[in-house]
Amino acid sequence: MPELIVMDRTGDTRTSFVVDDKKAVKAAMTRFKELMGKGYIAAQAGVNGERGQLIRKFNPRAETDIIMYPPFIGG
Repeated sequence: MPELIVMDRTGDTRTSFVVDDKKAVKAAMTRFKELMGKGYIAAQAGVNGERGQLIRKFNPRAETDIIMYPPFIGG
């Protein structure tokens, strides 16, 4: 079961979802869109050791975790 993993200064929070659970998909998609609007970066984890990739759209049929990172702030 894939998860939407959100990294932040306090650690991480996880939202599990499967395409058949419309309520869980809606919650994960809403959170994804909210964080993308705040500048978070989203990456789809790779499969079988393959490299992951940056994504811009939520995929409810994802087979691997989606990891969201806060925006980087330089100084």
